[in-house]
Amino acid sequence: MKKLNRSKDEENALRRKWRIKNKERENQRWRDWYKRNNSKCRIRRKELRTIPEAKKKASVANKLWRYNLKLEVFNAYGGPFCVCCGEMNIGFLTLDHIKGCLEGRKRKDTTTRLYSKLRKMGYPEGYQVLCYNCNLGRAHNNGICPHKQNKS
Repeated sequence: MKKLNRSKDEENALRRKWRIKNKERENQRWRDWYKRNNSKCRIRRKELRTIPEAKKKASVANKLWRYNLKLEVFNAYGGPFCVCCGEMNIGFLTLDHIKGCLEGRKRKDTTTRLYSKLRKMGYPEGYQVLCYNCNLGRAHNNGICPHKQNKS
């Protein structure tokens, strides 16, 4: 069999194209592999949870992933600042349903789960970035933020 002289990047690009073209076949292959190796995977995950370095590394990676997701969602909804008072500290910011809480949303949804769903849905309209004070102020003041109530 003749070996083609391709660079590593070209090989990887061809593999990526093949995987995209044969997505269902690849997914089935991985599902089958996981079924065969499920017990090994569980044991390995359990082992990793007991290693302090691995736990710390996973925790840092998780925090970074959640922070980046939050930033991505806030940028999709106008930027990382409160539209009411202008607060820019991302630790104080949250996402607000403009028309109040949606009926279909489960209360068990975490903010991370909500952000992931919004990203999958293509950032639908009806949300805005508010600081937590403005968000709660609206909730307890019939949809009017105390900042805006004091101005009028």
